Amino acid sequence: MRPIVGVTVVGEPIVHRLEEPWTLLMFLSTTCEGCQELWDDCAAPETSPLPADLVRLVITRCADEESAAALERARGATVVMSDGAWADYGVHSGPFFVLVQRGERIATEGVAWSLDQIAAAVTAARTT
Repeated sequence: MRPIVGVTVVGEPIVHRLEEPWTLLMFLSTTCEGCQELWDDCAAPETSPLPADLVRLVITRCADEESAAALERARGATVVMSDGAWADYGVHSGPFFVLVQRGERIATEGVAWSLDQIAAAVTAARTT
């Protein structure tokens, strides 16, 4: 799998190689109405239903397509701004998630409107 390459919210280059046992990619946009609940959940990671050992990355479009003020709300998440990642994973719109196992395979993916839905899919994928 290709690494996630982009920039942080403050414009610093970032590369994530997906080497952890489990990495959750959440493709969200600040202009997506269906993504708002997930953005709110990202702002409070301590109450997340997701497994604690899961590395979470929020992948947005590039800066000119996102709201900087809205991105500030997601301080509890690692945000990578990368149009390339959207293309690499064939994502056309959010909210969309991809669970990657050790950078080798996609364990599950799909549309989800809440972290509870993502957590259920993650749990099912990790037990098969």
